[in-house]
Amino acid sequence: MKMKILILYGPNLNLLGIWSANRNKTITLDKLNRHIRKYIRDKKIDLKIIQTNEEAKAISYIQNNRKKIDAIITVPGVWQYNAYGLAEVLELTNIPFITITYKEKDYIKLLNGKNNITDEDLYNAMSTAINEITNEYEK
Repeated sequence: MKMKILILYGPNLNLLGIWSANRNKTITLDKLNRHIRKYIRDKKIDLKIIQTNEEAKAISYIQNNRKKIDAIITVPGVWQYNAYGLAEVLELTNIPFITITYKEKDYIKLLNGKNNITDEDLYNAMSTAINEITNEYEK
């Protein structure tokens, strides 16, 4: 049976290429998604990838699909610091999740999952998150 993973990108992650270019890097959301799909090609994983600027859409998706999702990997962006509704739905549904942040802030962090990964190398961070979440699922 395949594990069903939701990858959820928060606000402005569709502009990842601009952030990346300002740091002399060449990562875009499309490149990251291609990397993820290639990385899981030989793994027993069904993948759904969503990017939205609206917290309500993310919450509704999780609520409506909670019985179809085995785990979530989120790159929340600013939601990490102010998404109380998203934090609550993750707690209520009890879906295991990993949070990836690509920049450190001093604000309080709301979305603390099974593990929190901070790494500017999003390719590495995403591979690490997939490995951790699938290893936990297989136990």
